[in-house]
Amino acid sequence: MDLKASRGRLLYVEEWAKKRRYKDPVTLLMSVTVICIGILLILLILLGIYGLLFAVVGAMVTAMGYSLFRQNVTRMPFKIYEKGFTLPVVDFKKGLKREEAFVHWERLERVTLESTTYYGFGLKRIKFIYNVDKSFILDELEDPFRVMKVLKKLVPYKMDSCFNIYVGPEGERGVVKSPVPLKPSPHKMLISYFMGIYMVVMIGFGFGREVLEGGFIPIFILVLFSSIAFLMFWLSYVTEKRVFKDMIRYRAKPRGDEVEVPSSAVSRFLRRVRRVIPYSEIKAVRLRLEPTFLSHEAEIETVGGERLRMPYTVYEKASHLEEFKRKGFDYVNTSPEKSRGAIGELVQ
Repeated sequence: MDLKASRGRLLYVEEWAKKRRYKDPVTLLMSVTVICIGILLILLILLGIYGLLFAVVGAMVTAMGYSLFRQNVTRMPFKIYEKGFTLPVVDFKKGLKREEAFVHWERLERVTLESTTYYGFGLKRIKFIYNVDKSFILDELEDPFRVMKVLKKLVPYKMDSCFNIYVGPEGERGVVKSPVPLKPSPHKMLISYFMGIYMVVMIGFGFGREVLEGGFIPIFILVLFSSIAFLMFWLSYVTEKRVFKDMIRYRAKPRGDEVEVPSSAVSRFLRRVRRVIPYSEIKAVRLRLEPTFLSHEAEIETVGGERLRMPYTVYEKASHLEEFKRKGFDYVNTSPEKSRGAIGELVQ
């Protein structure tokens, strides 16, 4: 049966699914690397090179790598069609084949907000209840606000009243603030970086006389560790882009008719970072929600085509500027100027 005929038009899909097959390919690649290291440690005991402790450590490392690998494989993109939606998590076999699980709207009971407490702070997630007793929670959505708007259009009668503060009548809407100050999370870049350093240390160990005189296996280990070290440093470089965007997302500030752009020392070394963005170069400012607390934030689209998340204060400032006119939940610049360059262009 034709997919469009059975599901209708595709109205929403997570942004990452438009660019790649897996949500977090960096973590997926790291999990495969961890599995390889664990298997290697087990092989070393089988070959009589190291003691039993290495085999135990190898088994634990392999299990940890497999857990990360399985978590990434079973995660599928959440999609909304005219006639239903797809599940964000499937079984391992379907995940390997990248097969989707589709659910018709008739099987949906209701949509609500799930609140949980983490270290004393309230977290919010969109929760789907279907088939009477089955449910799933949309975790770390890139654009939960768009999901709410699409659901409001398709199945408003199945949405709980807790959504009114976001997409309800004009008089019931409000501004949800994060219960904690949000900040960038450069840990993934640092993990890759320090794993690379660890591999370099292991390579240094490989140049010892005992290892060099060991024959083919030590040389193979040396080449393997060198490859892993290069991979880790490369992953650290790739992750820098995410850290740069997080700096802007959580620390940008409106200053008069401009938006101040923060950056880290690493970003300034790798990029030509513009310190300010005039509102005249912003094509539109859109309302968005932060995935963890479902607190309000903004997304700007520059005349150069760049899209960046920013604090809600940037959206609030645009609502008071004469050149920005409201269109739905967005503010559109009626007289934008030409771009003066990219916000964070990589140094060639």
